[in-house]
Amino acid sequence: GNSWEFPAKMSPSKRIIMNLQRAGMLVGGFVVIVADSGSDLGHPEKIQTELEKFKIPSQIRICSAHKQPGRLESLIAMYNKSTEPLMLISCASGSDALSGVASSLAKFPVVSCPPD
Repeated sequence: GNSWEFPAKMSPSKRIIMNLQRAGMLVGGFVVIVADSGSDLGHPEKIQTELEKFKIPSQIRICSAHKQPGRLESLIAMYNKSTEPLMLISCASGSDALSGVASSLAKFPVVSCPPD
């Protein structure tokens, strides 16, 4: 008879994601907008409004690379486990350490979009 084998070059997690996408159960992507302080919220909110026009789900998070490096590391570690396509937009002024630290830890694209 016929024999069946798993595809040799595809990891099981990638195969599951592809099957969920093919079934329409996993669609689109997600954008995390990270600001380094609450005083910068106007800029991330404008970005979120623009993403909503394209029906791209997003979430605004506040996390400083200088004041909360451990929290930033934990946040990115959590998003590194995401099965959805993901992108992080960093909204930090000044030295913009946030985008540099985030891009060094992330397994997904990080885009710097400073408010100034």
